[in-house]
Amino acid sequence: MFQIYLLIFWIPAIASLLMLLAVRRTGVITRFGALVLWYLVALVLQVIGGLFSPAWTVGLVLQVLLAVYILIRFKLG
Repeated sequence: MFQIYLLIFWIPAIASLLMLLAVRRTGVITRFGALVLWYLVALVLQVIGGLFSPAWTVGLVLQVLLAVYILIRFKLG
């Protein structure tokens, strides 16, 4: 059961990556490089941080914020 919860925490990272790829083709976001850097920093924090450590938590929050930001920008066009 615990392993399922661990997999759920990677959903924001996967969703952010898929949204980045989708938005890149539409041209809605002009500073794509900054968002890729944001994604990579968040991913590195999640990978190097131990489970539920401060670094891992910050990485998870950054992934969620990135997904929300991309969604808002995409919806507002």
